[in-house]
Amino acid sequence: MNVLQRIVIGIFFVYAALLCIPRDSEFHSVLSIIPYYEQGVIEIRDNRVYNTIEGSVKSIFVTLHENIVERASSHTRLNEGEIVLAAKRYIGVPYRENGKNDNGFDCDGLVYRVFRECGYNMPRTMHQQYEKGRSIVKIEELESGDLVFFSDNSNPEPAYVGIYVGNNKTVFSSSRFGRVVSVSLNSEQYVDKFICGKRVIN
Repeated sequence: MNVLQRIVIGIFFVYAALLCIPRDSEFHSVLSIIPYYEQGVIEIRDNRVYNTIEGSVKSIFVTLHENIVERASSHTRLNEGEIVLAAKRYIGVPYRENGKNDNGFDCDGLVYRVFRECGYNMPRTMHQQYEKGRSIVKIEELESGDLVFFSDNSNPEPAYVGIYVGNNKTVFSSSRFGRVVSVSLNSEQYVDKFICGKRVIN
């Protein structure tokens, strides 16, 4: 790595750290990706961070020009619109037990992936997710980005979890349908099984 490259990379990390770029789900902080860069696990191309092992964009922290301020300010708080778009993007992805990536999700794996993708440190399991946020006890009081918990017919405890995306709909990974689906909370079966929502977005 030549001197010019070192200067550019140094500027990148200093700017990112000063602007409090949110933590990434894999690298945990801006500064912690430096060892990955030195080991060749990630590369910086076109001012973006790439994971070279998986061959995909792992995280886009900032650009080194006008987008750096816009990217930082847009993540000062979790954005419900971003959560909704991320959740809808996975509609149709197969259900897979214990899955948490594009190959397939279980219900809590989808929640984990969507919120982590948007910069929120969401726990992996449904029962841990159930402990997060403020309870919303009425369906009509749900807001976009809220977690939605349902029971099954025989147990009042949470059986599956989805993400409320507005218009009385929730997105979740369904073992019954075999894929990520968007369903209406107007349906009697979901009204009867609704336990509560959890608001994790301030």
